[in-house]
Amino acid sequence: MNITRVYKNKQHAEVEFTVGPIPIGDGVGKEIATKISTTIKSNETFYIDSNDRDFIERVCCSTPI
Repeated sequence: MNITRVYKNKQHAEVEFTVGPIPIGDGVGKEIATKISTTIKSNETFYIDSNDRDFIERVCCSTPI
């Protein structure tokens, strides 16, 4: 499931994903990746928030995601 929230007078959007079930019976770790494409002019800078931790700035193609 995907929920996207865009608020008036805010400079950010919220994107929420619910993923599952993820098979774990094989004992091999899993990683879920999401690619988002947009026409927003961001100078290739974006921010991530993992599990309600502080926002972390990322610059596309200069730091590993």
